[in-house]
Amino acid sequence: MAADRRILGLSVCFVVTLWLVYGLGNAVLWVLWGAVMMALSGGLLVRLNRR
Repeated sequence: MAADRRILGLSVCFVVTLWLVYGLGNAVLWVLWGAVMMALSGGLLVRLNRR
């Protein structure tokens, strides 16, 4: 059940930050957002698979 909440939290974070970055339209923010999302999702997958 905790894994489901983490995935839901990541999904909400993804959508909210995507909406924000899309609204601002700054290319540097797009690159930073992409890097942060890759790190967050990758870290979450590694953490969930180690259990």
